[in-house]
Amino acid sequence: LPIVAILCCLAGTGGQATHEGCKPPELGEGVSHTCNMREVGETCWAYCKQGYEYGAEQYICRLTTHGPAFLPQREPIACKVASPNEHWAALASSPRETAKERHLSSTCS
Repeated sequence: LPIVAILCCLAGTGGQATHEGCKPPELGEGVSHTCNMREVGETCWAYCKQGYEYGAEQYICRLTTHGPAFLPQREPIACKVASPNEHWAALASSPRETAKERHLSSTCS
């Protein structure tokens, strides 16, 4: 059997190729992603929302025994609430906050 037929059988499509892509993943609290409208073989990124920490992970849309699904390239993302100190440190390092702080310090001196 050609590889496409094997993959279609695994995906439950009876040997017929489909153009169905992956549905947006539910990756947990504090996670946002770019995984909309992706077809099998395409990648996207999951990342932590503001106020959460972890970083980002790349996901790929693959055929599985349950149909197309996003799978992590390395490890599944698991964002956690940032501690108050880490949250404020991240805000202070952004250019917008730094400019605001400079303005406040110049008017309060």
